[in-house]
Amino acid sequence: MVEELKQIPLLILAGGKATRLKGLSADTPKYLMPLDGKTTFADFHLKWAKEQGFTKVILSLGHLAEKIQAHVQDGSRYGLNVSYILDGDSPRGTGGALTQALAHNFETLAVTYGDTILELNSRHLVQLLHKSGLQALMTVFENKVADHRPNCDFKNSLVTYDKINPAKDWRYIDYGFLLLKRQVIESFAQKIPLDLAEPMSALSRQNQVVGFEAKERFWEIGTPESLAEFRQQFGFHAT
Repeated sequence: MVEELKQIPLLILAGGKATRLKGLSADTPKYLMPLDGKTTFADFHLKWAKEQGFTKVILSLGHLAEKIQAHVQDGSRYGLNVSYILDGDSPRGTGGALTQALAHNFETLAVTYGDTILELNSRHLVQLLHKSGLQALMTVFENKVADHRPNCDFKNSLVTYDKINPAKDWRYIDYGFLLLKRQVIESFAQKIPLDLAEPMSALSRQNQVVGFEAKERFWEIGTPESLAEFRQQFGFHAT
């Protein structure tokens, strides 16, 4: 039986310091970046999570975490149940955030980043992972942007991933949405910080990562330029 999305928590990695946003993020965490006079990125992103079909969200926070918690609270105004895991004084890395999430009850965990909006059908992806019988699913996108270096290959429904030493002929990038079985996360190395790229690369070399190729580009707010482009794309006007 395929799990329903309401049984699968969505872990949102939103703990970075957003240094590429420069002065825009000095006092405002990236996840709370204003899109207009009344809407923050968090508001828009959590609406997206609800529309995808998720009911449980885990926010992994670090920089200015208390401001995000005060804004989002328990998530009820978004129709979501939101809980938190915090880096504290020692950043745990993206992989460490997943091991912290093991305190929650789940068999499959969805993972995405707190600065992008993706064009996906999450229900279909859950079905694809279940049908594959593998341990993880990674969404990929054919790289056509000069400033994004390819970091994965996609052949015969499988993903080979290596962020550090990608092959020269690879054409794909990680699109920013993962599904992982609980037992995989339980096997992660217990080191701090742990970059999620390490266990995902190892898992892909074991032919345990089924892929899905997204056809629509992602939209992100990581730089002042991409934030302006994001606002234009979704009809927001900065105040």
